[in-house]
Amino acid sequence: MTNEEETPRINSGPVLVGLILTFVGLAMLADRTGISGGLHLAGKFWPFVMIAFGVTRVIAPPEPRTGHPPSKWTGIWFIYLGLWFFINEFHVFGLWYTSSWPLLIVGTGLGMIWRAIEASDRRSGQRTEGGQ
Repeated sequence: MTNEEETPRINSGPVLVGLILTFVGLAMLADRTGISGGLHLAGKFWPFVMIAFGVTRVIAPPEPRTGHPPSKWTGIWFIYLGLWFFINEFHVFGLWYTSSWPLLIVGTGLGMIWRAIEASDRRSGQRTEGGQ
C-alpha cells in the first residue's frame, strides 16, 4: 500500500457546498444588517436557498466509495427549516418566529425517529448481506 491509499481523502463535494452556503449566508447577513452597500440578496425569498439545498441532498446519487445512498435526513431537515423560515417570513397561518418555534421541536423529534429507524434498517441490511 502506498501512502496515498492509507491517508483518508476529504470528500470535496460537501466542502464545496459548505463554502457556498457559508458565503451565501454571510452575504445575506450583510444584506440584513445594511452593510452590503445597497445590494439586496436576501429579500423575503431567502428560505428557498435552504429548500433548494435540501432537495439536492434528497436526490443525491449513492456515494461512489460505498455504493450506499447517503442519509436523506440532512436534506429533509433543510427542506423543513426552509419551509419553517418561509412560513415565518410570509406569516402563513398567522405564524411568526415567536409563535412557531415549537415546530422546530416537532421537527427535531421527527428527525430523531427518522434516524433511529434508518440506523435500524442499515443494521438489518448489513446482517442480511453478511449472513449470505
